[in-house]
Amino acid sequence: IGFLMCLFYFYLPNLFRENMTAHNLAKIASIIAVTSGIAFAGVGFTPSDLYLDEHMFFVKWAFRSFLIVAILFIVAIYQAPEWKNKYALIYFGFAIVLFGYILIMEFGPNGKETMEGLIFQAVAQKIIVLAFVVSVYFKSEGAKEVYYKIK
Repeated sequence: IGFLMCLFYFYLPNLFRENMTAHNLAKIASIIAVTSGIAFAGVGFTPSDLYLDEHMFFVKWAFRSFLIVAILFIVAIYQAPEWKNKYALIYFGFAIVLFGYILIMEFGPNGKETMEGLIFQAVAQKIIVLAFVVSVYFKSEGAKEVYYKIK
């Protein structure tokens, strides 16, 4: 997943052509997204039952950096005439859910201390993964729409 994320965001700035500010924001966001994709790959290569500290490092890096990506793409899409604003709203909704998950990781119940904490963290993790999948689908549809429009 991390590799595919890197590929998607590597090429995405090419779909921001009409506004230079939007294009530059998309480039910056994509660079950060590639680092986030590397971190997601790191999550997979460091199972939490074997390498908890390393796993948590990659988890925090992946989600925190991707929040920056979402915020930058919200602005880029609003400034890009070739993109419909609904895609910025999708990023906005996703950013809110992502921010909530980051808060849960930092301030929520500790999954190592109680069963309730573990369940809470596990459910939060499933929700953010579902939000990622849904948002990726819609972002991909937006990219496809813009691609065919500017082709």
